[in-house]
Amino acid sequence: MSARSKFPRHRPLRALGAKLHGDGRSRASSRAPGEAGPERTKAPTSFAHVAAATGVVPLAGGSLRVPLPSRIAAPRTTRRREFEVSADDGFVDGARRGLAAHVRAALRGTPRATLDLHGLRVAVAERRLLAFIAMQRAAGAELVLVIVGKGRHSPGGAGVLRGAITEWLTTGPAAAHVLAFRTAPPALGGNGGVLVLLERRNAR
Repeated sequence: MSARSKFPRHRPLRALGAKLHGDGRSRASSRAPGEAGPERTKAPTSFAHVAAATGVVPLAGGSLRVPLPSRIAAPRTTRRREFEVSADDGFVDGARRGLAAHVRAALRGTPRATLDLHGLRVAVAERRLLAFIAMQRAAGAELVLVIVGKGRHSPGGAGVLRGAITEWLTTGPAAAHVLAFRTAPPALGGNGGVLVLLERRNAR
């Protein structure tokens, strides 16, 4: 003996069809034999017809509109490094504000790598400097040398790159990697080069 279900069989599609068109079986039984039945029409597909037949009530207020936020949050930016820089007669010396003296003393060491920017255009030189500094820091280098030239062949005898490198090291993207810098000693090119002390790779 099979167990009977406590719930009736659910036939929503058949019930909906009966409501929209009436019971087709009762209509067929009321017709005489051989009598043609009425032409069957297509079921309405609009929501209004279905709502009228089934009692569905649309939500009030029409379409839903999601208001835009009154203020869009600004993207996060990296903290800007502050540097103390002094320049005198072609000699430049700069370091992050508050950097300990014993850390700055590493500028007297031997550079691990050298980048020669002499003769390059300003825009090209800036891109190469950033790539060089980022790569050397990732490789674990702490002290590097950047050659910018003395500007002897520049208009007025003033080196364009020599004047721009201070800004690149203190305010540009390269500043995130730099701890300190100073004009190179005569043995490494004098005021035609700049020694750059990089932050340690794992430093926070």
